[in-house]
Amino acid sequence: MEKLPIHAFEAEIVQTVRENPVTVIAAKTGAGKSTRVPLMLLAAGFGKQGMIGITLPRRVAVINVSEYVTTLHGTKPGETIGYQIRNDRSVGAATRVKFMTEGILLRELHSDPELRRYEVVIVDEAHERGVNQDLILALLKKLQNLRPTMKIVIMSATIDEERFSQFFGNAPIVKVPGRVFPVEIRYAAEEPEDVGSAIAQKVEEIVRSREDGDILVFLPDEKSIRSVCDKLDEARIAARILPLYGNQSPDEQRAVFMRCNERRVIVATNIAETSITIDGVVHVVDSGLIKQLQYVSASMSALRVADHSQAGCNQRAGRAGRTQPGICHRLFTEESFQERPPYTEPEIKRMSLDAILLKLRVLGYSMDDVLKLEFMDQPGEARWMEAAERLTLLGALDKDGNVTEDGRRMERLPVAPMLGRMLLTAEKFGCVEQVATVVAGFTARPVFVRPRGEEKEDEADRKHAPLRDKTSDALTLLKVHKAWTARREREEQNAWARDHFLSYRALRDIDSSRAQILGIMANEGVTASRSDDPTLIQKAVAAGLLVNLCVHSGRFNYRWGERSDVFIHPSSSLFGATPRMLVCASVVETTKTFARDCTAIEEAWLAELIPEHALEKKWSIDTLFGETRLIEEVFFQGLIIRSREVQIASEEELPPELLEKYRAALAQLPAWMVELHQRKAAEKAESEEKLAPYSLRLEQVRYAYDKLAHEAIPEKDRRTIQQLLAEISYRVHATRHYLSEHAFREIDADLARLERLIGQFREAQDEARQIKEILLAAIPEKFGVGGLTCPLCDTPTVSACAKAHDKKRLLPFGGATHWIARIRTDNGVIVWQLLLKKNADGTLGVYEEPDYRSGETLYSGKPFATLTCEESGILLPEELVLRRDEIIADLQTLKELKREVERDLKAITDAEAAVTRGEMVKLTFADEKGELAARRDGKRYVATFAEKYP
Repeated sequence: MEKLPIHAFEAEIVQTVRENPVTVIAAKTGAGKSTRVPLMLLAAGFGKQGMIGITLPRRVAVINVSEYVTTLHGTKPGETIGYQIRNDRSVGAATRVKFMTEGILLRELHSDPELRRYEVVIVDEAHERGVNQDLILALLKKLQNLRPTMKIVIMSATIDEERFSQFFGNAPIVKVPGRVFPVEIRYAAEEPEDVGSAIAQKVEEIVRSREDGDILVFLPDEKSIRSVCDKLDEARIAARILPLYGNQSPDEQRAVFMRCNERRVIVATNIAETSITIDGVVHVVDSGLIKQLQYVSASMSALRVADHSQAGCNQRAGRAGRTQPGICHRLFTEESFQERPPYTEPEIKRMSLDAILLKLRVLGYSMDDVLKLEFMDQPGEARWMEAAERLTLLGALDKDGNVTEDGRRMERLPVAPMLGRMLLTAEKFGCVEQVATVVAGFTARPVFVRPRGEEKEDEADRKHAPLRDKTSDALTLLKVHKAWTARREREEQNAWARDHFLSYRALRDIDSSRAQILGIMANEGVTASRSDDPTLIQKAVAAGLLVNLCVHSGRFNYRWGERSDVFIHPSSSLFGATPRMLVCASVVETTKTFARDCTAIEEAWLAELIPEHALEKKWSIDTLFGETRLIEEVFFQGLIIRSREVQIASEEELPPELLEKYRAALAQLPAWMVELHQRKAAEKAESEEKLAPYSLRLEQVRYAYDKLAHEAIPEKDRRTIQQLLAEISYRVHATRHYLSEHAFREIDADLARLERLIGQFREAQDEARQIKEILLAAIPEKFGVGGLTCPLCDTPTVSACAKAHDKKRLLPFGGATHWIARIRTDNGVIVWQLLLKKNADGTLGVYEEPDYRSGETLYSGKPFATLTCEESGILLPEELVLRRDEIIADLQTLKELKREVERDLKAITDAEAAVTRGEMVKLTFADEKGELAARRDGKRYVATFAEKYP
């Protein structure tokens, strides 16, 4: 077995653990703590009275470390060494060392509060201070008195070891140095303006130098990783580019660890910061950034990219030099590093405590017990009470603060309490299968993909439009999942997802999570009921998301709690619409405050979904205009949900605080007030009579708009129409007071404007359909019009020509689709095109663009002067088929020559700039008696290798 620094401390570690209830091991990166300490304890006889349990923050780390330790131990997986994660386990009756995620240990605390099945519990990577980690530490500290013989080991590479030692009553510390291989730290001279470009440039510089070794890049999130990977692909560097982030499938993550003769560039989030070791990494390129949630309120978090802590940056640097001297390239200055906080702020101070509080309450802790529980960083009583209020609203706690049966069931589900509420409500409404899909979708990565590039974005939007439900992101998820699962074969599903710009990885994850949720609910005795009733599904979704109720308060903004600056996120299917009320899965603060995963709801549902004790009622006496009325206002989370007049049969019905005020109001009103009331009532009736024809016009306009193809209307005009519709509808239907003549003139003018706008687009779309027929008739027959013949095999119907074709007539092309021919107007609008597509079985098919003959989405009516037929050049004429290989080789040579010319031109440009700055001298060579020579300041220069110069 390979000797590591921690082997020299084996005797000290074993003795310390044997003699003390808690041991803190501070071991530098590369010392071997994660893989060797469990084996040391096993060899010392631990694991006989109970298992040695090791928690790690991430599933990929659990699997990889356990597999490596199994190899070191020389046994089969699942025998002596095993692991367990949420969807997978490899544990047997003989297992003595068990690696697991923190969530697994917390779930075992539910069934075994004293952890009797474990003799030793090791909390690894403790420096991360995740919320589950802090909860485990708090519960382990409380368990010390109940199980004094149980051993607790806290391990990390960049740990604040003194703080952990003090938390556990001055527990002994074993400090282990790292590997002997040094890591050189190189700082940037200044902060880059564009971190992504700077990262790509630095990687390219390392690859093109003669420095050996794989490269590990740290970035804050998946989006920045994909951007940098794209830049590196475009640069065509001699290396294999491998992204690594948490939402990947296990197979994709495992690919990172497979070594080959080609150099690897791994572009990762902080998933690669701890636990996992990627052999061969010599260079670490650190952006110094991390994406993390920051707590704003019980319902809101801000997902922000922030500067990583010093400890985190040092941990990243430690990933280099595991097998040889390494280099860490920091893309920030040394001054910036010194200004960063020493350690990462604990997650428990940055997120909602709903799930933690519910877990503790189910474990038997009262609210007083929870408030007294010792955490390394106390969240504070106010935040615990906020979480209790939310759990009460969700029905997990009753009004007296006791855990309900629903609360116990919600805790057993592997989702947040509000998503658990959805599932339990779905059981009541008979739509469990549909809501399980929605819940899985809300916890997965985004389904819709919008590639970079204007044409690609437009094409993606066109493909997404039919799949979106304008009232609900939940119903949109269901629509997408249903269409995807209708394709039964995996290859067919993947091809359909790619064609519609959807993430098939996200869809696979949703399917997997959905199956897991339904399995757990089946164990709970819940039947997997089905219903396609959208109202029932939306009600079930709303039941869980009522904690995030938003009410329309401005043009596009919503009131949420005390804030009135919340907007629907652009990725939502509701973006651009303005329903009066909606609920959302989360409110996140980035460039603005956005509501994400939104669902429009009806006001009438609230009485059914909100518990009575969560509503606040206020009453007032209104004596205006000679009337005496009792007005009841119902509030929820500070928002007025309902305001109505309450009919009073007797004074006993009044709340005590209003009785005296009501009696005073019943006194004789002055005559002028009665007269005023009568006049106002007459004016109101006159207004309602005048509004009737406007109401009819509004419905006619709305009907005409609904009949239009909305995607053919520019977004700006579409928003104008929708906003006018909403405003006029409010004034015509919601207004119940007297309107002046000026107000009627405004309504009339707005209606006329609407009628003109919609009329223009209706005429344009009618004209577009007519022009379409002319355009299609004008396209040359060789492109498929008339008989719609395939240009590759002359099959009469292009749409049926999906068989294998002679590939010799095709030049190579990338991707799954490429156009062969298209018709374009002089202002750039494509009116028809013929596509070559790769079928799921690898053969080639020829198709007309879907919907291009319908006239609905192809041509928007934009004026044009001329039409041009274009060919892509990918289809070879028959007479050139025999020279195909030669043509491809020539094209490749031309591409290479083009790149060389571009590099030479750039070198010339850089040189000329250097000459201008005085950093370089420009010499002009000429032929002097058979030699290339140049003269400057009386000196003669000769080119040694003349053949290098033109």
